[in-house]
Amino acid sequence: MQQIERLANLKLKGLFASELEFNLFNETYESASQKHWKNLNNHQYMNHHQYSTHHQYMNISASSAIEPFMRSVRNKLEEAGILMEATHPESLPSQHELNFVPADPLTMADRHIIAKHGIRDMAEVWNDCIFYG
Repeated sequence: MQQIERLANLKLKGLFASELEFNLFNETYESASQKHWKNLNNHQYMNHHQYSTHHQYMNISASSAIEPFMRSVRNKLEEAGILMEATHPESLPSQHELNFVPADPLTMADRHIIAKHGIRDMAEVWNDCIFYG
């Protein structure tokens, strides 16, 4: 709050963006816990790319198998007033990233936390699990 007030005193406003990276697995939270979060099942497309000689960063075809889940995430977050600039696969197998539209600092902090908890709950509905690294 002090930094926001300091900006206001200078007649400035902060605008912040956030990215949220997570790993998505084709496991329930219960099965992942029983496996001690080791050797978890990736979605089918990820198994194909898991031993690739190159990263899958920004490879839009790499995420086609989980697009129904990602579309659900985007739609539900948009309903909550949380807009994204992009969603895409990250470098590691099972890793994904959401990039949020910039907002003022407190709004962005709230949106990031709401999204983080919401995505976890959505994964559970899909019988998947996620963790944030």
